[in-house]
Amino acid sequence: MITWSLLGLAATQELLMKAENRFWPKVNIGSLGECWEWKAQIKKTGYGAFRFGKTKVGAHRMAYFLMTGDDADNMLICHSCDNKICCNPMHLWKGSYLDNNRDRRDKGRSRPPIGERNGGAKLSRDQVSQIREMYSTGEYYQKELAELFNVSVSTATGVTATIVTTSAKIFGATRDASKGMKSADNLLRKKYRAPAIMIT
Repeated sequence: MITWSLLGLAATQELLMKAENRFWPKVNIGSLGECWEWKAQIKKTGYGAFRFGKTKVGAHRMAYFLMTGDDADNMLICHSCDNKICCNPMHLWKGSYLDNNRDRRDKGRSRPPIGERNGGAKLSRDQVSQIREMYSTGEYYQKELAELFNVSVSTATGVTATIVTTSAKIFGATRDASKGMKSADNLLRKKYRAPAIMIT
């Protein structure tokens, strides 16, 4: 009797045939160039899930295995199309975590840029500087600044409550002169239930 292994699970030819007969009807099969989208259960991660024996296997991993006979061992099954529910074997390739991260970086899908370069940024660098300067005078509350710059109070608080770390890993709040930045100090005191440490 020939046995196969998928993710360390032993499977007979008969079990694999049954799995394959259940698997492909759950895939919207199109032309070779198109994505073949998974039509059944989708995990919270956005990937399709297929029950194989008593465990759930990624639908794309199962598609790759059924077409190649390679269980990819400890490797990832990556998508050239970047469609998490695609099961087209022509769009799937075996790679390491490093390969997958390089692919993501090369396609510009790495972490979103920070600051102004992020398309979701609410404020420009100049506006952040202006808010900090206005707040440090002690003449404006965070709520007033939020209204002036058309942002939420939590955004204004985030801009004004700058928390820094020293080389000794002591947390505290920066203060411009004797005014401003008090909210970060209060947040730290509540969060860590310890007296505030002023860093100058």
